[in-house]
Amino acid sequence: MKCCAMSGILYVFAGSSNGRTSTFGVEYRGPNPWPATNMNQEILAYLKSQRVGVFAIEMLDGSPHAATVHYANTDGPVFIFETDRVYRKSEPLLARKESRASMVVGSNEGDMKTLQLDGIASMIAEDSPLLETYFAKFPEKKAKYAPPKSLFFTFTPTWWRFTDWTKPKGKTIATSND
Repeated sequence: MKCCAMSGILYVFAGSSNGRTSTFGVEYRGPNPWPATNMNQEILAYLKSQRVGVFAIEMLDGSPHAATVHYANTDGPVFIFETDRVYRKSEPLLARKESRASMVVGSNEGDMKTLQLDGIASMIAEDSPLLETYFAKFPEKKAKYAPPKSLFFTFTPTWWRFTDWTKPKGKTIATSND
C-alpha cells in the first residue's frame, strides 16, 4: 500500500500480490491530518516574542469568522487560546470536535515579519496542562479565568508560511513544505 499527502488531499493506492494488477484510490479532500511541526528556532522565538494574532475559524454554516486574540504556544507548535462561551468563535468549538481554522501572527508593518497558518482548532479540558502554558505568558488572566463561562482551545497547524523582510539578502520565506 502506498500513501501520499499533497495540498490537503490524501491519496491511498494498493496493488494485489497475486500477479494480477488491482489498484484502487481513495481521495480525502480535507485538512492535512498531519501537523506541520518543522518550525525552526527563529520562527519559534518570533512566536514567543508576540502576544496577539488574528484567528479565523470555520463556522457551522461554512462561513469564516475572524477575531484578534491573545495566544500562547508550545514548541510543537500548538497554540492555546482562551475565550468566552458566548463569543462567536466558540460556536463551532462547542458543536464539533474539530474545526478548520487559520491564523496570522505579525500584522505590524514595523516588525517586517509575518506567519500565516492553516490547521485544526479544538477545545481542551479545564484541567489540561496546556492552560499553564497560557497562564505563564498571561499571568494577569489567571485571576479572571471563570469556568464554565471561559473555555480554552488549541490550534494545531497543518501548514504554515513565515516571511521575513529584515534579512540582509531581502525577503526570505520558509514554509512547512520546505
